[in-house]
Amino acid sequence: YSDFCNWENEWIKTEESKKMLSEWKSILTGIDEPLELPLDTPDISCIRSEGRRKHFVIGSKLSRKIRNYAKNNSVTPFVLILTLYSIFLYRLSGKPGINIGVPFTNRRNEMFKDVFGCLMNIIPMHVVFSEESTFKSIIEQVRITMLKMHRIQEIPFLMINSMFGEHYGKSLFQNGFTFE
Repeated sequence: YSDFCNWENEWIKTEESKKMLSEWKSILTGIDEPLELPLDTPDISCIRSEGRRKHFVIGSKLSRKIRNYAKNNSVTPFVLILTLYSIFLYRLSGKPGINIGVPFTNRRNEMFKDVFGCLMNIIPMHVVFSEESTFKSIIEQVRITMLKMHRIQEIPFLMINSMFGEHYGKSLFQNGFTFE
C-alpha cells in the first residue's frame, strides 16, 4: 500500500494529473449550494455530523425487472439505481444540481491490481436537472458522467474537494451511494 501512496504523491505532480484535475473542474462547474433535505426530527440537538446509512435488499422479482430495464436501455443496474436515487434527492431538495459520493476502486493502473489494501476513491457524481429533463435524459446524463469519472478517477477526492469544498462548507456531497 505504501508503494501506491508513493506513486500517487509523484503522479499528482504530472501533466496527466493536471489534465484530469482540469476535467474535474469542467464536470463540477456550476455546482449548487449543499442540499437542504427535510429533517426527520425538528430537534436540532439530535442532529449528528457522522450521518447514517440505509441498507436494504431488493427482492429477486424487482431485481430481475431492474436488470431487464437497464439492459433494454444500455446501462448497468448501478447507473439505473443511481439515477433513481438522484431523482429522489432532487424531488426532496428541489435543487437543480445534486452531488452524490460514489466509490471507485481506483485500480486502473496495472501495477496495483494485486496490491493488498483499500485504494478506493470517493468521487462526487454531479447530476443536473432542468424543467426539460426526462427520465431517459437523466439516465443518459448519469451514464455519460460515470464514464467520464471512470477515466479520471485517480485524482484524490481531497484534491477535488479542495477546489470546491469552501463553496460547499466541508464536502462536495452530503449523500453517498453504494451498490453491491
